[in-house]
Amino acid sequence: MNTYSMGRITGPLFLLLSLTACHAPSSLSGTIKGIEKEGVTIYLIEPEGLREVAASYFGKVIDSAAVGADGSFEFQHMPAAKGPVLLELAIQRSTTYPNYLRTDDPATANYMPILWRPGESIRITAQVDAFQRSFSIEHPSAVNQALLGLRDINDKAFQAYLAGKNWQLEDGRQLLEKEEAILNYQTELMKFADTTQYLMPALEALRWVSPVNDYERVPEFLVDQCTKWEKKQADDPWVKQLCKESEP
Repeated sequence: MNTYSMGRITGPLFLLLSLTACHAPSSLSGTIKGIEKEGVTIYLIEPEGLREVAASYFGKVIDSAAVGADGSFEFQHMPAAKGPVLLELAIQRSTTYPNYLRTDDPATANYMPILWRPGESIRITAQVDAFQRSFSIEHPSAVNQALLGLRDINDKAFQAYLAGKNWQLEDGRQLLEKEEAILNYQTELMKFADTTQYLMPALEALRWVSPVNDYERVPEFLVDQCTKWEKKQADDPWVKQLCKESEP
């Protein structure tokens, strides 16, 4: 039986409330499958500008979490934000470069972007050696569902046009074949950016079109994206960065 003394709760109820307070659900947690040994860490990274989105060695490291032997992890610290925040989860077997992102092949990419809102609790599942490709979210928001859809488009297009290709560039014909393959791959991402109603997935697609910020071959795409989002969210800081990129 619970007892009450001087306004304090004692007994089993007090113990239950104490345990609940100590084990409040994490804002971002999940399970990594395929863990065979210790030493795997997940980092929570916040890109601080458009050029840092999907860019290796950039972005602010917010927190890290060791993956347990059962594959579980949870972050204890989240950004101090008033609105939605674009974040990247990156899984690493080494702690030397926390914000190193493998960007050359979606099949082995070690990171995944998500949009997190203050007060929101997100739980994810992924395979350790195919992190981005296998990444899933329990009950994803509409914008995170769009990011997952973009991930699938990116993976499928890369495998169709670029995976395993080894062009002999001194051969003029193969150089043209390579350029055509790259454009075909980019076109799938550009179609997504043109049709999505969500800004952050569109910006992620834009960065995957050119991870090195070189849009010389698709300048109209960059300008069109600026025009599209200026009409919708002209005051958004991300849109202002986008339009600044399109000026040259």
